[in-house]
Amino acid sequence: MSVRALSIIWEHYPRGGSELLTALALADWSNDCGESLHPSIRAIARKTRLSQKQARRHVHDMLGAGLLDVIANEHGGDPGNSRHYPLRLDRI
Repeated sequence: MSVRALSIIWEHYPRGGSELLTALALADWSNDCGESLHPSIRAIARKTRLSQKQARRHVHDMLGAGLLDVIANEHGGDPGNSRHYPLRLDRI
């Protein structure tokens, strides 16, 4: 858990609602630089109490806005092979 990443999201994230909740969940998993993220969509949905479809949509929206990147395993897949993300804290 990164208090620094959570603080940046709370103070500067440009969107609200359940996308903000998704960003906060990702920040909670990240290190201080917004890295070391590899949760599955299922884990994101469970943590945010959203459906997997909603969680996937928010992740894709964040990717499209450049607030999140994929650095490994772009297509996801089997359990244990989830995508690896960094939050782009410098763009938030």
